[in-house]
Amino acid sequence: MKKIFLFLFLVICNFVNGQLSKIHYIPPIAASQGALPNQGQYIYISTPSVGTIDVLITPIGSPSQVVTVSNSNPYVFEIEDLFSTGRSQVSLVGNNTNETAKVRNDKGFIVESGESQIYVALRVKNPVHAGALVSKGNSALGTEFKAGGFTNYNSDNTMSTFISVMASEDGTQLTINNIDENVDIVDVDEVALGSTNNKLNDIVVNLDRGETYTIIALGEGGGDVPLDSEYNSNHTYNSDGLIGSNIVSTKPVVVNSGSLSGGFGLARYSRDFGFDQLVDESKVGKEYIFKKRNWK
Repeated sequence: MKKIFLFLFLVICNFVNGQLSKIHYIPPIAASQGALPNQGQYIYISTPSVGTIDVLITPIGSPSQVVTVSNSNPYVFEIEDLFSTGRSQVSLVGNNTNETAKVRNDKGFIVESGESQIYVALRVKNPVHAGALVSKGNSALGTEFKAGGFTNYNSDNTMSTFISVMASEDGTQLTINNIDENVDIVDVDEVALGSTNNKLNDIVVNLDRGETYTIIALGEGGGDVPLDSEYNSNHTYNSDGLIGSNIVSTKPVVVNSGSLSGGFGLARYSRDFGFDQLVDESKVGKEYIFKKRNWK
């Protein structure tokens, strides 16, 4: 029993330390027009430091501002309030209006403190859903990632999956691949991109520090998956089309991925926001702990 407690203690300590850092990168998130987080977007900043420290918040492409934070006095940075459009410094809309699938130097945040380590979390909501992303700081930096999200079977036009990348250094080449040729990515001309062996050709872009690149697939797009390949009778190529995508870079990047909104099973009847900041494949590990819970 003592060994189990020690193991859990070490796991929890590593998880907490993985979120504590002097610098945090927040690439934008993306949603369909019908699921935008239009009732509040906030960045929560806290620190274990007892004394007051300065924190620099930099909206990419806009002037920075300095705020003060201490262990007893966290700070909430308001990106958008309860009465907003949902399209913001940290939120893109996927509706083929050219907001996504291009290099941007005006989206996302970098939050940093030269004095002490800090925690940073992004929280967003709309009238029916809410979601949060806890930044992993330096632990989020990597060069090889796999995208994740909800499977979105039985989807409607409000459900989606996105991948969003921010570079930490100038001269970064980003490659995204392993996407079925039938997936319809918003703002991407798949015919011009071409395909090889039933997979879309590599998406390759160059990024400098703070620049971002985001793609999104709407859940009900892409057409039906053939009967012998489908996991669900309402399975489209877009449902889970970005899950398992490879994100590879020549220099360290940070990746956000997930669904706003999305779900499993008959997703349109049971959905939510679900997104996270990924870790490099080398940090994922091979052993996990699952805790059973009795829902009431």
